[in-house]
Amino acid sequence: MTTLTPNQFERLQDLLADRALDALDASDFHELDAALPGHDARESSLDVAAGLAATAMLTTRDMDGVPASLEQRLLAGTADAVTLAWKDWDAPEVPGVQGYVVWSDSAQKGYMRFTNLPAKDAGSEQYQLWIVDSRGMEQRISGGLFNGGTGELVVPIEPGIRVQNAAAFAVTIEKPGGTWVSDMSRRVVIAAK
Repeated sequence: MTTLTPNQFERLQDLLADRALDALDASDFHELDAALPGHDARESSLDVAAGLAATAMLTTRDMDGVPASLEQRLLAGTADAVTLAWKDWDAPEVPGVQGYVVWSDSAQKGYMRFTNLPAKDAGSEQYQLWIVDSRGMEQRISGGLFNGGTGELVVPIEPGIRVQNAAAFAVTIEKPGGTWVSDMSRRVVIAAK
C-alpha cells in the first residue's frame, strides 16, 4: 500500500467527499481514479452510506468556511433539517443582522450563520441563543453563548437539554456566562417556523 503525505491524504478525502456528494467534475473524477488504482472511481452504495454517516457526524465547527452550496448539500444527509431566516425582533438592540439557523431535531444538532453581528466583549456581555420547543416560551432552552464577530460568523447550537420539536430560535444579549432565565429584554433576532 502506498503511503500518502498529509496533503495527498487531505486531497483524497476531499475527492471522496465530493464523490459522495455527487460533486466531481471530469478532471476530479480522473484524479480520483488515478489515486485509487484498481478501484472504480464511480460512486457505490457503500460510498453513499459512508458519506451520509460522515455528514451526520459533522459538528458545526467543521462547517466553518464551507461554501453555502456545499453546506446545503451536506444538510441533505439529515432528512429533517430545517433552515429558518433570521428576522429583526421587536426593535432589536442590534438591527440589520442577517443569516439563518439550521436545525435537525433527530440529530439534536444545528448551527447559526450570521452577517452584521458585531462582536461583544465577553467580559461585559455575550449573545445567548434560546430555543422554543413543544414546551413553550416559558420553558425555553439555552442553545449556547457566543461573542459575535466581523464578517460572516458560524456558531454551533449546543442545547443544554434535549429539544422536542423546535419551533423558534431567538438571540438575546445577556451578562457574561449567560443566564438560566432571561427576561428577553435585550433582543437581537428571531427565526420561527
